[in-house]
Amino acid sequence: MSCYRTVGTAWRQFAAEHGEAWETAVARWLEDYGVHQLPDRYRWLVTEVILRLPEGWSSHCSCTIRMAGEGEVVREHYAEARLSSDADETCWRQAWEVVLNAAALNELTDAAIRGCIAHELAHVGSALLPTPEKYNLHENRADNIAKWWGFEEDLKVLGVVW
Repeated sequence: MSCYRTVGTAWRQFAAEHGEAWETAVARWLEDYGVHQLPDRYRWLVTEVILRLPEGWSSHCSCTIRMAGEGEVVREHYAEARLSSDADETCWRQAWEVVLNAAALNELTDAAIRGCIAHELAHVGSALLPTPEKYNLHENRADNIAKWWGFEEDLKVLGVVW
């Protein structure tokens, strides 16, 4: 599968250390994120992004990725990372969801969509709860985390500048 070419050794090593075949581990991780229910193009792009993320990037939370429903408002136009309404307040782990807006994303190149997905997952990885008064801080932090994860070129295609 071509999307696995960019995977670093950390994910493979993690699977081996936990006694899982690589393919089994990948399938489980992707199912945990809800990737199986995405349309084909987005399933591949999300998979490419997730498999490039560093080990432990989401150890503090759970995260699902889904397409926006008809008429659903996506605050950031292309995509939005938000705390899930399914969050269990008694649990120490945050529950996030990343909502992709196909109507807006369909106009972008694959590289720009990868940059957008990496940016939204960086919000999740930062563990910073979104607040309107710290909007710019959160956006800059997400851009820099995604850049650190190796998505600088994808972010440039999306139009992010430093």
